[in-house]
Amino acid sequence: MFGAWVDVRPDSPSIGLVVTRPLARGDVVVVPSGVCNGFQSLGDRPSQYVYCFDAEWAPAMPGAAVNPLDPELGIRWPVPPDPSLVSVKDRSLPSLQTVLHRARAS
Repeated sequence: MFGAWVDVRPDSPSIGLVVTRPLARGDVVVVPSGVCNGFQSLGDRPSQYVYCFDAEWAPAMPGAAVNPLDPELGIRWPVPPDPSLVSVKDRSLPSLQTVLHRARAS
């Protein structure tokens, strides 16, 4: 597994920071509210990635999300992403710059 996170919290000193790292079986990553979270499954064996939220996702709920294919993120995905395998919802998300502009304007 490979994880990627980007801070889009308006008041964060690390707003815009992108962090990536390989993930191994049993790794636990605590992602604060306002930090976007993405992952890529690697290898031939099935992967399990478990999320715990403070609220169930619903359309139009508050929060931010970034298009994981935005080159401005600078994410070097281990397996080059095939856009046809990325959900329409994720492909339709705004760029990092758009999300940061909205965050700073709020």
